[in-house]
Amino acid sequence: AETDPSYRYAIKGYQQIFELRTIVESAIAISPFNEHQLRQRGFGDVAVIPLLKDFTANRHAPHSKLPYFDVSPVLRLLFVGRIVRHKCQDELIEFLGQVPTIGGIPLELVLVGGYEDGEVFKLQLDRLVSLLGVGRKVKFTGRIPDAELFGWFRSASAYVSLSEHEGFGVPLIEAMAFDLPVIAYGSAAVPDTMGAAGITITDKRPASILEPLLRLQEDSAFRRQVIREQRTQVSQFSRKRIELELQRWLTSIGALKDKVQTPCRNAEAHAPQPTRYVVEGPFETSYSLALVNRNLALALDQRNGCEAHIEPGEGTESYSVDTLAANRLPSKIRDLVASAPIEAERIVTIRNTYPPRPNGMLGDVRLLHLAWEESLIPENLTGLINLHLDGVLAPSEYSKRVIRNSGVRLPIAVIGHGIDHSGLPPQVMKGRANRERATPALPFTFLHISSGLPRKGIEELITAYCMAFSRNDPVLLVIKTFDNPNNMIGRWIERISALWEASPAIQVISEELDSQQMAFLYHIADALVLPTRGEGFNLPAAEAMAHGIPVIVTRHSGHLDFCNDENSFLIDCNYEFSTSHLNIPNSYWARASVEQLIDVMKAVYRSGRSLDGLPALRALEAQRAAERLRWRGVAEKAENFVKYLENRPLMTRKLRLGWVSTYNARCGIATYSEHLLECFDTDSFDITIIADDQPAISPDPANVIRLWSKSGIGLARVVDYLISNKFDAALLQYNFGFFDPAEFAELVLALRNANVTVFTVLHRTKDLEDDQSTSHYKIKRALQNCARVFVHNLDDVNRLRESGIVENVVLVPHGVIDREPLDPDAVRALLGLSGFTPVVGTFGFLLPGKGLTELIHSFALLLRAYPTAYLLMVNATYPTPESNKERERCLGLIRQLDMEGQTRLIDQFLKTEEVLFLLNACDTVVFPYQRSEESASGAVRLGLAAGVPILTTALPVFFDLSDVVGQLAGTTAWDIAEGIVSLLRDEGRKSDILQRQRNWLRSNSWAAQAKRLSNMILASVEEAQGIELRAPRAAGLEFTLAADGGGGKQSVVSSPAAGVA
Repeated sequence: AETDPSYRYAIKGYQQIFELRTIVESAIAISPFNEHQLRQRGFGDVAVIPLLKDFTANRHAPHSKLPYFDVSPVLRLLFVGRIVRHKCQDELIEFLGQVPTIGGIPLELVLVGGYEDGEVFKLQLDRLVSLLGVGRKVKFTGRIPDAELFGWFRSASAYVSLSEHEGFGVPLIEAMAFDLPVIAYGSAAVPDTMGAAGITITDKRPASILEPLLRLQEDSAFRRQVIREQRTQVSQFSRKRIELELQRWLTSIGALKDKVQTPCRNAEAHAPQPTRYVVEGPFETSYSLALVNRNLALALDQRNGCEAHIEPGEGTESYSVDTLAANRLPSKIRDLVASAPIEAERIVTIRNTYPPRPNGMLGDVRLLHLAWEESLIPENLTGLINLHLDGVLAPSEYSKRVIRNSGVRLPIAVIGHGIDHSGLPPQVMKGRANRERATPALPFTFLHISSGLPRKGIEELITAYCMAFSRNDPVLLVIKTFDNPNNMIGRWIERISALWEASPAIQVISEELDSQQMAFLYHIADALVLPTRGEGFNLPAAEAMAHGIPVIVTRHSGHLDFCNDENSFLIDCNYEFSTSHLNIPNSYWARASVEQLIDVMKAVYRSGRSLDGLPALRALEAQRAAERLRWRGVAEKAENFVKYLENRPLMTRKLRLGWVSTYNARCGIATYSEHLLECFDTDSFDITIIADDQPAISPDPANVIRLWSKSGIGLARVVDYLISNKFDAALLQYNFGFFDPAEFAELVLALRNANVTVFTVLHRTKDLEDDQSTSHYKIKRALQNCARVFVHNLDDVNRLRESGIVENVVLVPHGVIDREPLDPDAVRALLGLSGFTPVVGTFGFLLPGKGLTELIHSFALLLRAYPTAYLLMVNATYPTPESNKERERCLGLIRQLDMEGQTRLIDQFLKTEEVLFLLNACDTVVFPYQRSEESASGAVRLGLAAGVPILTTALPVFFDLSDVVGQLAGTTAWDIAEGIVSLLRDEGRKSDILQRQRNWLRSNSWAAQAKRLSNMILASVEEAQGIELRAPRAAGLEFTLAADGGGGKQSVVSSPAAGVA
């Protein structure tokens, strides 16, 4: 526009160029576009020589990490350029307003570029941001230092330029140098700068921008291709190449006398390039991550066709290399601390830091090395991994299960760890046997090595040791640890010593020890004791085994890859919810049995140092197992995984899933299925619901087929249907009243033999505890043959463990509806309850054991404190005689207590929306169960969805919610009444419960559970079939534009040709 100040400067610039043509003999243009502009204005001799800028240096320059230390998943779009009209930042903002998310992931736009205060165009952009309501999604950085700019390049998912005029477009090449996919509108010099690299779009329609963004997120092979072509394009602007062009030009105009020598290309230039592995993370200290990183890099570098590089880093901004420690490392490791050349054909980045940081990696294959100790990784970390990575490297099968069970969809490879980093350990058993019998001067030494965190089983260790021995025993517990704020060792020693005056000797070593000093510790040790609650791998156990030291360790987690009953002393355990600083909802760990730990420590001590004792025999087996833990094997597995990622077959189709369950019926499991299925992604799954033959309560959807009955008839038909129709997977909703255990076992086996991946949701496990018959054995075998067995609370996990079903068990609590509650006053007005306060509610089936008569009695007591109270009972009758009897009992009690005017029993089976509407009239909803053998309550979860304070009795059925809801002191009518009154009179407690419930709802919504389940199912089927499944994107997929009030529509088609050059 002529009012734009830049317009006047452009006119003036063209005038000056026109004037210069008469005095210039030869000119340099930085792009063919600029060359054309000069020739149009009468310049005859024009050479094209791009800017002399070292783009590759930026890639390896110091940078700020904060831009990519994301807390939650976000697709970040980046544009770099001064805030001026022809850069078209307004169109990027409009795109963000029209397309706020991709695949459920929110979009964010970062605009890097200078502007002056009060600049008209910037003010217009601010108004546009406000108008579209995207203030939290658009970030203007202004002018920033290079280090911060380089951090933003690493943090973005794509660089998007809609600029109308670029003489060259330096940020385009800068983005390419950071392996950031570039999407650019092909105006002015942009096509010349982009060359055959990146993605050039021919128009600015939102669909034309969205299409490549979708492909980059969905198609990792396409993304790798884009990045590799971009690196090739960056090499066209290398400093050496541009210097050569400049020398040629200077020679052509006579400014240089010597002829420029063109470098010849030798055979090496065409030789196959090695795969470059970049290992990111700490590398120089005795820290376990540093040890893993340097040894993995060294082993990769020693493989044919591979070259490794170490990029120092950590999951915190403050990290810096400990130069003293680094200088002590062998030169072969120090030499690896170098950057991979940008000319590399293939760059694989492996990041191993704490905290884990999935975003910000360079390279065309991005892997996270992740060891995890608890049963779940954080939900946000799961989302970041799924968004930013190509795969995960796990050190153990346990870590792999944890990562997969948390909802990570990506391929995961178990690569293990090596222990040969300090050479093969000596055979020490004979030396130990030659020692004298344990004496105070030469005590029997138990060794423990850990950080001292609660997860390390410090409480169990010190308790068991002090209960097993006294100061009169010639024993010593040596604890090698290091100082940190969460170290519990000193506190537990002090606590136990105060209780046991005659406690045995304990020595704590907190100082840093070098490898020789650590080897000496192993040499003096008679046994290693690690009652850990969870390990990703457990390097101390592996190292002790290699030294021939008997190992006492918990029967749980990562070390079970190499520890077993033949080579170790495994301590039984019980699962409990984790109380670690990670604070991950529903995450659990294993607490070792102190009683068994005492017995084993005593037994190992009594065996002494004899070579023919059980500890020595197991230690000998342990050495054989430890010999297989070699870094060269780790590197080989990592390299094979990369090859698998690049070559696995792609299947563009939906996963065929058979969902075997009651459905569209008065049944809690039917309701469970309906809620989950509402949230499953129909773009990824083709789901057929295989229901039983009971009458439907409403017309069945088209994808429902009824093939079986609860009497046990029809499971053979289910098998035939699933196999003949080539289903990929079956999910079975199992209750012990649904199927005969023997027939169920046959169904699972037949499906597995037909390569149908089987998943089972087990709604009760109490029956396994009570039934020890043949059917128990058959159901046990069937469950062990499932890919996953989903259960609803921790008691279920422990029961299954006792039955020998461990590795495929996943705790998935019941889901819950996540919605904003309605205004209670408005609901009460519609129900005719405006004159009553407080309103107490309850919900669930009318069945014995639900505590409904106790609740009615308690309400009679409550009326003494609250004469205008009202009891709203939303309790549907169940189609059994027991339910009808309970209904009559409740109605009779209400009449007997003369409470008909202040009590309403709604016994119809209502829709979910109707139930929530009624519960929103309540001040509290009470679940006064007296007994229950169910694993979890679906009713209480619906109560939580209402957004009012919940009270429950302290039964196991509510155990998984004990930290979320309010709990009653007992189950009597008096306990219930007292609990209700106490809650109603305590506003602070009500607010606290509501906040806890709100947080829990977000993490446990049906949508969140469905996403987690679907990722487990998809990944398990992909792994079983050795393929990548990609949901077909329907041609003409439409989205509504927000900018035109919803009246206009755009289409995104699956062909990359739409709007893309």
